[in-house]
Amino acid sequence: MEQPAAGTPGTTLEGAKAEPKVPLDKGLFREELCVKALRVPTKQMQQYKTLLSRHLLNKPRMKNTQDIMGDPGHKLVLFSEQISGEEMTRLQITRGGQSMTVGQLIEADDLQVDDARVQVDYSYFPASHILQRILPPGMEVPSAFETVGHIAHLNLREELLPWKHVIGQVLLDKNPRLRVVVNKVGSIENEWRVFQMEVLASAPAPGAADGASASGEASSSGGNRLYETEVRQHGARFRLDFSKVYWNSRLEAEHHRLVREVFRKGDTVLDVMAGIGPFAIPAAQKGCTVWANDLNPDSFLWLRTNIALNKVSARVVPLNLDGREVIRLATRGELPLAAAAAEAAATAAAEADRRGKKGGKPRGGQQRRQHWQQQQQEASIEQQQQGESSDQQPEQQQAGEGPAREPAKEFATEPQQQEQQQEATPASQQHSQQPKKQQPPQPCFPERGGLFQHAVMNLPALAVEFLDAFRGAFDPELWAGQQLPLVHVYTFCRDKEEDCDGMRRRVEAALGGTLDTDPAFHLVRDVAPNKKMYCISFRVPPSIAFAGAAAAAQPAGGQQQQQGHTDGAVEGSPATDMASKRQKVG
Repeated sequence: MEQPAAGTPGTTLEGAKAEPKVPLDKGLFREELCVKALRVPTKQMQQYKTLLSRHLLNKPRMKNTQDIMGDPGHKLVLFSEQISGEEMTRLQITRGGQSMTVGQLIEADDLQVDDARVQVDYSYFPASHILQRILPPGMEVPSAFETVGHIAHLNLREELLPWKHVIGQVLLDKNPRLRVVVNKVGSIENEWRVFQMEVLASAPAPGAADGASASGEASSSGGNRLYETEVRQHGARFRLDFSKVYWNSRLEAEHHRLVREVFRKGDTVLDVMAGIGPFAIPAAQKGCTVWANDLNPDSFLWLRTNIALNKVSARVVPLNLDGREVIRLATRGELPLAAAAAEAAATAAAEADRRGKKGGKPRGGQQRRQHWQQQQQEASIEQQQQGESSDQQPEQQQAGEGPAREPAKEFATEPQQQEQQQEATPASQQHSQQPKKQQPPQPCFPERGGLFQHAVMNLPALAVEFLDAFRGAFDPELWAGQQLPLVHVYTFCRDKEEDCDGMRRRVEAALGGTLDTDPAFHLVRDVAPNKKMYCISFRVPPSIAFAGAAAAAQPAGGQQQQQGHTDGAVEGSPATDMASKRQKVG
């Protein structure tokens, strides 16, 4: 899918109204302040500054002392502009462990109170004061905005659009850590959950010539380096291109809640809509194994980057597949094969990109995405062929004979290829063949995957619709006697149109059946007036997980299945049938 291009300073994307640009005249803010001051001896000036520090004119890039023309033996110590002469004498200070007023200090030290004049300019005033003076009387001054690394993200109301560039420039000037200010244009309606934006103001790129804008600076990933930033959350680092992937800093508390309170060390987590990894990477840092998937190729690229950045490659497998396909592969225990295919495709694309750069013809981001998609299709065809051949296994194994299946290993600390090579190499030669630099641990994919305890579906606008992929998707043999996973699905709720019962009905309608127990509803945040974001957690019922499997297992001729009851499984479910069959074979 073609990504919407990001705007440049002074331009508006399609969907935004063209508004006249109001210039920012910084000269209008040159003023002279009249403040109260104390005339103190020059040699004792620092002592008085320390004594009065809480009440002085403490502003960035401004001195709170002044020379006195014709009197080098004394200086003026300036008080805050908000303190009048009468208020100054009543201010409380502590001297030598004793409390006293400034008036008592003046009398005890025979000091003189003077008036001082201070020249101030645009740099003196805070952003709220400047915007209040620029905007028409009665118009609300924008005071809150989201920051994503060095990017400020605004969502201005329509009445503020004529002043949007002024607002952006003021916020940029008053927040030294920012490099760019963007405004959201329209709502999130595309497949990748990214929105169109326009640049309101941008700072020069580091090392660029004075006045040179960074808005056109290209990055190696095919995007604009101005939007590439880094965010830190609870010990994890996330790099991203804000113009190409979805990120919401307001969800930090929810990321922390799910990982800290719900996941346990050793759990396996299926992150169906992982984005760049805000759930997956902290979960891996806690000791979970995570299958992290996102359909957006750019999110997949940055997910891989963040996995390497946080050194969790031995616990997180990135995937670039459709959400429903990932669910069906995971519930059948076939996800590691898909993970290996995705890793191989991404590695091949990276190698091709490296060779292209070496030859002076670097591959663009769109070419890499096409290359990955082609590799994914080839891997999917190969996987289907392997699935057909696995259906033709000897009946002895299908009947439960032979060794029982062990849970799949999560990951090994070294690649299988390296282990095999070490086994085939004499011990005397292994030491000489060791690489000088120790390679980071790499995941080893088992032939067939195991179980997972949690499925996270963080796509509030659409995630509930993907729940239909769970119906009848579970392999009865793989999950026989096992606890089915918890699903944590995110959704929006409008207060006046729907309550918790209404959200439950939507979930059950998508699943195609009823839940066995009441789901848990957690309010994540207020998105807008009468619109809230919820996390709904529930365990997949056996009647949904194995729907259709019992009918498919009936023998030809309409013979009735033998009824029985097995401890640890639901009566009449495919899990019970498989357990009964195993008992007979034994």
